[in-house]
Amino acid sequence: MLVIINTLYQFKIYIESGLNSNLSEGANVTYNV
Repeated sequence: MLVIINTLYQFKIYIESGLNSNLSEGANVTYNV
């Protein structure tokens, strides 16, 4: 059970970091334009 929770937590981190990087890239593109 602990392994499943840890995996889900890492997946959550991965998703959030991906969203944050996408938002940052979008902001940079908008700023550059």
